[in-house]
Amino acid sequence: MPKVNDFCCVSKLQEWKVDLGDSFESGDVVCVINNLSEKHEVKAPKSGMLVEKTIYENAIVEDSQVIGIFEISPDEVETEDEFFASGFIAKFISKLKESKNVN
Repeated sequence: MPKVNDFCCVSKLQEWKVDLGDSFESGDVVCVINNLSEKHEVKAPKSGMLVEKTIYENAIVEDSQVIGIFEISPDEVETEDEFFASGFIAKFISKLKESKNVN
């Protein structure tokens, strides 16, 4: 969750604009937060897909708190950390899909 102003360090996640499994492009609005009665759109810094929501609508969120897990598109990976994280998430998702298909 990005910091939206200098006066308050908590916000309310008002609305998710993407659902689980939805793809989005860099700059797309992924959610809307409400901070001191002001609405702020949170835009995706990179293209990807939402794989998990860790915070749900109407929940209170602190600055820098993780609100969701996003899989980064391979062509958007720029750093070694991003490469590792996107690879880990891709492996995790494929294992999760395999386990669901087995049951």
